[in-house]
Order: sequence, then structure tokens, then C-alpha cells
Amino acid sequence: MPINPSDIDFSILVEIPLFLCPVSAGQPSSTDDYVQSSIKVPAALGLLPETSFALVVAGDSMSGVGIVDRDIVFVNKSIEPVHGKIVVAAINGEQTIKRLYRRDGQVRLLPENPDYQPIAIHPEIDLIIQGVVIGMYRPY
Repeated sequence: MPINPSDIDFSILVEIPLFLCPVSAGQPSSTDDYVQSSIKVPAALGLLPETSFALVVAGDSMSGVGIVDRDIVFVNKSIEPVHGKIVVAAINGEQTIKRLYRRDGQVRLLPENPDYQPIAIHPEIDLIIQGVVIGMYRPY
């Protein structure tokens, strides 16, 4: 359900973790489990510290959907990662943000930039979906 910005109550804020290591929107990069700080967001966005976190984006593989270098993405760990969702995933311990493709027994992580190739997931690849991207913020 889309949120009308004029309906957001900015007086009630919640803090969610902001992780130190940027998530790669390009080639997967090493994960880092250290929280750098936190970020305050309006409670009306539905982000809870127990189920949500934020990451800084590094790269441009998701530029086709408007997610670019230095954006902050908000991720919900409790949403089911179904086909077509944009996810934060760890592939053999390296983190990336891509669109999830899950059809006919095939799993791939798809970039939203033609300069990048899809990542095919095979049984020997360790894939952990860390959460579904539910929004973003672009600092200027």
C-alpha cells in the first residue's frame, strides 16, 4: 500500500540499526555484522528495530529501479522473499542487493542495470536472504 507523504507523522520516530558495511549493488562484497549506528525513521513507515535494518548502497546494479550508490535502503527481515522482490542476500558470505528470481526450480539474483549479469544460484552456492527491501532514502 503506497504511503502518502503528507500522512506521515514525523513527530513519532523509531530507531533501526544502520550497518557499517555498505551492501553491494554491483558485485557481491564481504558482509560485516557490525552496527555503525542507528537511523531514526517515522514510525508510520512500519519499520521496527526487531525486524528491520538499514544499509548504505555501494554501486549501480540496481539503478534501473532508482537505487543508486550512497542510497540508504530499509530492509525487513520478516517479509517472505518471494519471486520479484528486491532482496539483500549473502552469497557465500558476500552481500549484495538484487531482484529475486524464483521460477521453475531456478533461483537467480537479477540486477536492474544491463551492465551487470544475473547471478545464478546453484546447490553448491550458500545463499542467505537477509531481508526484503521495502524502501530507501537518498541523502543529498
